[in-house]
Amino acid sequence: MKKTFVFAVLAAMMLIAVPATAVLMETSQTLPFSFGLSPGNEDLHFDMFCPETICEQGMTGVLKEVVLELDYTIGTDITIENDAALAGNISVALSGFIQAGGGGLGVTGLLSHTTPAVPLAATDGQPGKGLDYHDFGTVSVSGNDDDDLTNPPDDLSYFIGCGEGSVVISIHAEGGWSFAGTSDATLQISNFGASGDATITYYYECVPEPMTLLLMGLGTVALRFGKRR
Repeated sequence: MKKTFVFAVLAAMMLIAVPATAVLMETSQTLPFSFGLSPGNEDLHFDMFCPETICEQGMTGVLKEVVLELDYTIGTDITIENDAALAGNISVALSGFIQAGGGGLGVTGLLSHTTPAVPLAATDGQPGKGLDYHDFGTVSVSGNDDDDLTNPPDDLSYFIGCGEGSVVISIHAEGGWSFAGTSDATLQISNFGASGDATITYYYECVPEPMTLLLMGLGTVALRFGKRR
C-alpha cells in the first residue's frame, strides 16, 4: 500500500514537469504619435506583459512572441515659386525615413514621393502669386512596417513585468524636400511632420501554475485511493 501511494505521488509530481497543451492567445495596445520635422522624435510607453494577471486564477502567462507594427505618414503643406528666367514643368519631391524600436524590436521605413509636374512661367518678380507660383497643398506619403521577436530563441524579458514600468518604443524621423524642372525656385513649407500609430501585440499561452498542477495530481491520487477503499 505504501509503495503504491509513493508511486502515485511521484506520478502526480511529474505532472508539473509535463507542459500542458495551451492555446496561443493575444493582446494588443495601440498608441498614436505626432511630431514636427525635421528631424523629430517621440517615445511611446506601452504596458508590459504581466504573467500574473493576464490569465484566469490558477493559470500563469507565458510570453511567446512580441510584434511591433508601425503605420506612419510624413507630409507637409508646400508651395513653390519659379525664380528662374525660364519657364519649366516643375515638381517637388519628398525623401526621408522613419524608425521605431525598443527591446530588440526595430523597424525602418524609407519614404519617397514626387508630385506631378506643373507648368510654371518664368519669374515675374512678384512673390506668392502669378503664373510662376503654385500651391501643391498637402503633400504626404504613408507606409507600414513590422518586426517581431519569438521565444525561443529571442529573450523577451524586456517586455515582462507587473506594476510599475513600461515598454518604451522610440520613434525617430527625418525628411527633406527638393525640386526639379527649374534651375532656381523658392519652396515654402509649413506643418512638416510625422504622425501615425504604433501597435505592440503580445502572443502568449496560459498554463497551470506549478501548485495548481500538484493539487490536481494529488486530487487524482486521493480519488483513486478512495475508490480502492
